Amino acid sequence: MRTHQRSGVGAVVLAVGLALGTPHVAYADAWGETPVRAFDFTFNGVKFSVPTGFLFGHSIKGQDRTIVRDYASITAFGPAVAQSDFCNWRIDFQYENASGKVYDTDRGPLNSSCTKYDVEREGLGNRTLPEYGKACAIFYVNGSEQARQCHFIVKPS
Repeated sequence: MRTHQRSGVGAVVLAVGLALGTPHVAYADAWGETPVRAFDFTFNGVKFSVPTGFLFGHSIKGQDRTIVRDYASITAFGPAVAQSDFCNWRIDFQYENASGKVYDTDRGPLNSSCTKYDVEREGLGNRTLPEYGKACAIFYVNGSEQARQCHFIVKPS
């Protein structure tokens, strides 16, 4: 059985299910979104205002501590679709142990141009995490964190 839960504002998604007929195998498939708050930034001397209406989504697919796909993207709705660009952005994937200590960060490439669409990143995939804990996607614009979406990776019961 696989369970998927969608997060709300600032919530963390926990989506781990036990495979039927296969004890001790947990599926780490999860997907969640969190709103990107409104913010302003300056890039190359131009001031940009980002309105509300953007969601930062993060999905992982895998089994136990093995992640076969790590993906994050921005989705826009309402006025946000036409009103703003993201400049100088990147998406990182970060991994923490159960105590909250960051043990690995897969830093994404810096996209130094401005883009309204195609704000997305595919992670390295096919990696086995050394510890249970949390897998997060973090969205940065102009060096400042603007959104974070996380999933717990827990030991199967």
